[in-house]
Amino acid sequence: QQKALVSSFWIQAVGTPDNSQQNPYMYKKGNAIFTFLSWNDIGQQVNIADVASEIREHTLAGEVVIVQFHWWYEYETTQNQRQKDLAYAAVDNGARLVIGHHPHVLQGEEIYKWIPIYYSLGNFLFDQNDKETNAWMAVAFGVSRSKTRATWVVFEKEKNTYAIDCNSFRKR
Repeated sequence: QQKALVSSFWIQAVGTPDNSQQNPYMYKKGNAIFTFLSWNDIGQQVNIADVASEIREHTLAGEVVIVQFHWWYEYETTQNQRQKDLAYAAVDNGARLVIGHHPHVLQGEEIYKWIPIYYSLGNFLFDQNDKETNAWMAVAFGVSRSKTRATWVVFEKEKNTYAIDCNSFRKR
């Protein structure tokens, strides 16, 4: 039911909450295949070797791999060593961009081996109205054979006010 709701907004669900199935989203643009992979590291931690292997498999197939992690504690404004270990393993095995989410606050970015890592994008569309959860980050990226370039912008929402009307994006 949630997957149907999300897809009605043209958003592809990736991964599963219990990591039982990777369910990658693959998008072809020109000669490039962009593969989006996602893991949930909340509750039961994922095995870093399994994550690395999955990323490496897609990378060796010539795909541009974008990785997402659902991780760390809510409202923590700094990343921890576990997040860094997962992000670095992703990059070391071919990920071209790493994006994290779950803390509901911004956690900043890092460049590791020329690859951008965003530890938490903040709090996009959610019903929290605390000052700490009032900001979110959007990331735009581009890749070539040898480079990944990313840029970001931080948005701050007013209480219960959002910049877009999601209903206008529904499939018709």
